[in-house]
Amino acid sequence: MGHGHSLLQAIIRDGAASRLSLFDERFFLEEELPLYHFVTTHKAQFGVLPDDAAIREAGFTMAPLRQAQPVAYYEDRIQRRMVYNAFSALMPELTSALRAQDTDSLLNSVREVLSSVGSAQSTNHVTTYEDEVRAVQAEYALAKATRGRLRGITFGYEPLDEVTLGAQGGDLIVIAGRPAVGKTSILSKACHSAWVTGTNALFLSMEMNKLSITRRMVGIDTGLNPKLIRSGMLSRWGEEILAGAATREGCGRLYLESGDATRSVDGIESAIQQFSPEALYVDAAYLLSPAGAKNGYVSRWEQLSEVIRELKALAMQYNIPIFISVQFNRNQKDSGGTAALDLGDIAGTDSIPQDASIVIGLRRALEPYTQTRRRVELMKNREGDPVEFMIHYLFEPVNLGQVVEEEEGSTVNVDWMT
Repeated sequence: MGHGHSLLQAIIRDGAASRLSLFDERFFLEEELPLYHFVTTHKAQFGVLPDDAAIREAGFTMAPLRQAQPVAYYEDRIQRRMVYNAFSALMPELTSALRAQDTDSLLNSVREVLSSVGSAQSTNHVTTYEDEVRAVQAEYALAKATRGRLRGITFGYEPLDEVTLGAQGGDLIVIAGRPAVGKTSILSKACHSAWVTGTNALFLSMEMNKLSITRRMVGIDTGLNPKLIRSGMLSRWGEEILAGAATREGCGRLYLESGDATRSVDGIESAIQQFSPEALYVDAAYLLSPAGAKNGYVSRWEQLSEVIRELKALAMQYNIPIFISVQFNRNQKDSGGTAALDLGDIAGTDSIPQDASIVIGLRRALEPYTQTRRRVELMKNREGDPVEFMIHYLFEPVNLGQVVEEEEGSTVNVDWMT
């Protein structure tokens, strides 16, 4: 469903008729215009927004919104799409003028871009109390109807989904652990789980190239060991599975980016604007640079604090959850202890306990499962209870799922892979 259809559906859902007048035809794509014209004509003729029955009778079908987002969320998306499309449409003229050193044409093109951007951002976000009360009523009705069920984007693990109700827009979610404990794998698992349930996701790694990212995702998706893929040692059955790895159906869109192109928070914002993800996953966020460079010496602690604040601001501004991975300091051991993790164990900054909505700690299991399992502890939850559970950490085949009691002592046949 396009952003235009989602906006119209949210306006109808919340009864926010006053918001409809803020958007004209320029904001909608060609395939979205018929529904826009029907809704605006119905409102003009009858004084009310059409209901679902009227929309169906007119021959329109709209898939249910995947997430319960306010109207402002879809307004922001459609505005940003208009800005991006305006730049894209005029880019050939700008490029041609730059190559020809044609200053007059260049200035005219820039004026057109600024005009389009200005019109896209000129909508008034001030609403009436009546409209906002309807939004609160709609939110309550949805919360009651879905009580105890997932309302946001899945974490990929049922215990986390149960106590958080899913990742929500504006959440900054931190996965913390010592080096080589599996932060990237768990972050990838969360991203994969969101993707296969229909979420448009963007995964960005500051340490790996796109090929390495993809190999990990293929491993999670198919069970194939990424090392065997890299070394060309798959069995014939494994090769057949790999050959069909790109034909997943019923998923959202999964965008992959390496840190070579996005080393600062500014670069991440540009990627959000370009791809409009519903969830963002940033591996090794501690390697990012803040958007605003400061004069003079800036300590690593100050820089990371600024990065965390800027990422939280992006999550709020674009109303999407942002997942990041960071490191514990050396005081936190991978294994050998049973004491609960502490937010003070996170390395580099004190802003994570303050700015993060959810913090998930990851460490090795105790013997004899030090190499094959990980302990997951919800260290901070925005509104709910804490939780702790165990997951597998296996790669022949790939298994990052939750450990259940019946699995104690079980074995896995891996002969099909090699």
